[in-house]
Amino acid sequence: MSRTPVCLVTGFLGSGKTTFLRRLIERYSDRRLVYLVNEFSSTDVDGQRLALPKDRTISVVGGSIFCRCLVTEFVEMLRAARTYFAGEVEGVVVEASGIADPRIFKQMLTETELDRVYAPAMHITLVDPGTFRKLRSTLPSTQAQVEAADVVLINKTDLYPTRQLTETEAEIRGLNPTAWLIRTEHADAEVDIFTESKRIASAGDYALCRDPNFCTSAAHPPAPVTWEKLRDAVTLLSEGLYRAKGFLLCSDGWRYVDWAAGEWTEESVESGGTSELVLIARSEAGEQVRRLRQRIEAGTYCR
Repeated sequence: MSRTPVCLVTGFLGSGKTTFLRRLIERYSDRRLVYLVNEFSSTDVDGQRLALPKDRTISVVGGSIFCRCLVTEFVEMLRAARTYFAGEVEGVVVEASGIADPRIFKQMLTETELDRVYAPAMHITLVDPGTFRKLRSTLPSTQAQVEAADVVLINKTDLYPTRQLTETEAEIRGLNPTAWLIRTEHADAEVDIFTESKRIASAGDYALCRDPNFCTSAAHPPAPVTWEKLRDAVTLLSEGLYRAKGFLLCSDGWRYVDWAAGEWTEESVESGGTSELVLIARSEAGEQVRRLRQRIEAGTYCR
């Protein structure tokens, strides 16, 4: 059996990774691909959003696949991924969590001898021009994702002026002069994700099990919520919040909600399974997040 190409998709929370993956799933619907989705929180929201058959999806939750606590599980899942179809798997797509530092990836394949069965393909990183500069100065993993990438998608270009896009491109060029830069709207890009990666592996190390830059919490409302009230309460946390997302049973039915970079995305869905809101914030906002979770679970925002 020849080596299986593995494509790595990274990007900070809210940059558009899940949208990009949904496009890949549609584009490669006739290919025997396995998607490994890594969720920093303890709940697999992105895996549910992708709506792939279980025999094509592997979920790793509760941290980064490149941290000391999860790397062993990640390696075992990569070993198993090649047997997911009766025939040969044509490729694996790995969506790393938004906080991941991927510079260790190629070293990890070598150390575990997975480089004998997997060939590193394109590493694609998505960037939101509205948040990149600020995040780069405060979160090292954001810069590391760009430094390690073969392709950088400068996403959400319809939301920002040309000058800001040009400045973002210049900043990315300073970090990674050889990356292929593509401006995209809604993560729409024609990229052959299984082209062999030509980048030399960057120096990196496995992350700590608990990243001191983040806190995460999952809140479960006891009854249908009045969405407008809950939305306003979450928005008040925006200064310390990186991401809020989940499937919520509301007074008018199920909906998927997503907050990132100051913007809400809301979508009516048939069913979300468990009513839950996942919150990811700066570590300094941990107490505010805890109090909001308590209010949600006490029914404060229920009808």
